[in-house]
Amino acid sequence: MRKVIKLCMVGIVSISMLGACSFGKTEEPRNGAVLIGEEQQLKDIVNQHKSDIISNDLYQVKRAETNIKVKREDKEKIEKQQVLIIDQKTAEGVMKKGLLRETNNGVPTSGGPITSLPTIPKGKVLMFTNNENKEIKEIKVNDKKINVQYEDDISLGRCRNTAYEDIVLIVDATTFKDLPGTKTYMEVLHFNKSYGENKSFNGDDAEAKQAWNEWEKFTKDMKEQVNSFDTVSIIKK
Repeated sequence: MRKVIKLCMVGIVSISMLGACSFGKTEEPRNGAVLIGEEQQLKDIVNQHKSDIISNDLYQVKRAETNIKVKREDKEKIEKQQVLIIDQKTAEGVMKKGLLRETNNGVPTSGGPITSLPTIPKGKVLMFTNNENKEIKEIKVNDKKINVQYEDDISLGRCRNTAYEDIVLIVDATTFKDLPGTKTYMEVLHFNKSYGENKSFNGDDAEAKQAWNEWEKFTKDMKEQVNSFDTVSIIKK
């Protein structure tokens, strides 16, 4: 997997996007991160920043790529998409952090974090992806066909990060071991400080701009050590 750092905010400094990315009264603190990389790299980051961290949770996950038929500008095309495979225990863990969020084809909605997950029967594969892909019944990973059941347009964070989660597959522990994919690790960090709001801001807002610059400085070394880095809001209910 190539190293990718991608923010879910499109146009960080944007007046026109301010309304579209607003969440009303929904809290969106810039106080967390999802990192994907090698286990030792993630442990090193935690040790380097332990005085800044309230909590850290390490999960084993799998990553893969698949080709999906999509419609772009009224034309169908085959597009390579990133697949994140997690087991139900991991899904429940990130849900309790408030990370599983409703989106609309990857775009933020006014909805807050989801608070429950369906029980996944043994051998079944639950799929979170853009609702434009909801008719998909099967995907191919490493030449293996996998039957999937679309559940909802849910992502890790307030919008879908296509660097690693075009598609999220949730399975039971046994099925997780059997599915193809590259084993790697995902760390969820909750920091003891919020660096402003995790949403677009007006370029004239000096306070918001300063908070963003502080966040960029604080996370710079983390981004250099991992394969994927995603800014998130930790929202515990």
